[in-house]
Amino acid sequence: MNKKSFIASAAFLAMFALTTLPVAAQSGNRKKCASDHVPQKTTERILTVFERQRKNIHDLNADGKINCVDYAIQFKLEWDKLYNDDDCYLVRNYNPKYTGMNHLFAAVYCEETCLFVLVETWASNVHKFLMEDNWDNHYNPAFNIYSESDWWMGRVRQ
Repeated sequence: MNKKSFIASAAFLAMFALTTLPVAAQSGNRKKCASDHVPQKTTERILTVFERQRKNIHDLNADGKINCVDYAIQFKLEWDKLYNDDDCYLVRNYNPKYTGMNHLFAAVYCEETCLFVLVETWASNVHKFLMEDNWDNHYNPAFNIYSESDWWMGRVRQ
């Protein structure tokens, strides 16, 4: 098994583990969102990247739009400047038949858990950054494609 296949498999298993963590912590009637399960160091890194991403976002692939593609690519560019570029991958969820979803986002490696965190790079609330937090039933992780980072990064036209 090559490194990219291994990483794709690891990312899927990490996503499965993160989405199946028990939500034990509750405050009154409010259940904590899944983002509350991401360790502090990784959360701080993600929020730092979001801050830089939001300041530098523009039409990166020259298609005349600023959408999930641009936000995901800019997130990876900023992550790679600050941290290990092997720790951030672009992931596409492609499920046109059942939910119409065709969406690009990022998976970042969490050193504390040795798992990947699936980050909605286009989140309107950066403190609610997991894919599951943003897409409800539209997002089905079984349709994630993990091996396209190089292809998407090759589309950058700055």
